[in-house]
Amino acid sequence: MLSSVYVKEVPELTLITSTDWIAIGSMVVTVIIVVLAAWFQVHQAKKLAEQTKQQMEAEQDLKRRQFIAQSRREWIATLRNEVSGFLSASGEYHTYIIGTYHMAYHLPPQKRENGIILNAVVLSNELINTRVRIELLLNPEVNDQAVKVKVSIKDLNLDNELIYSLNKIIKQLSDIREYIEKEPDIDSLSQGVDDMNKDYVQLLNETKAYAKVILKTEWERVKKLEG
Repeated sequence: MLSSVYVKEVPELTLITSTDWIAIGSMVVTVIIVVLAAWFQVHQAKKLAEQTKQQMEAEQDLKRRQFIAQSRREWIATLRNEVSGFLSASGEYHTYIIGTYHMAYHLPPQKRENGIILNAVVLSNELINTRVRIELLLNPEVNDQAVKVKVSIKDLNLDNELIYSLNKIIKQLSDIREYIEKEPDIDSLSQGVDDMNKDYVQLLNETKAYAKVILKTEWERVKKLEG
């Protein structure tokens, strides 16, 4: 025969455990490492992108400066040749009008050399054409004003002054030619031409001085572009 058993109270079961700080610490460290690694990769990627950008910009700037420098070197050579050509043409024209033209213009037509006037016109036109080519190479101010006072070369607009000087040479040669045509007396003619020749030589020196400063200034710019 079974007997009844009565349980007055169920005992409370308590599970005693300790916090695993090592595991938690490992997880935190792992998370930090992952975050830092991701941040480092992003930082490195940005740094590499910035370095690549700077390198490309530096290469582009170098190419740009090299292109400009080469263009300016060609410009310097062209201007030098044109100015040299102008001075040479002016010398040829000057020699002609004070030589052959001077001696032959007042001769009777039957004794005058054929084409003497035409030759003078051809030489004059060549001089003007060269002056135009030089002007196209320069960058004068829109409102060009002749300088009325003595100032330092560095204070002038040299492009304007060079063009103005070229025009004065052309005008001086034209004046010499006109003087030869209007003065029939050979003795008076020679004295007058000699005086005008002095002004012509002074204008040549002035033109050379302006051209030298322009070319030197531009050459200094080229050297700066090339580093």
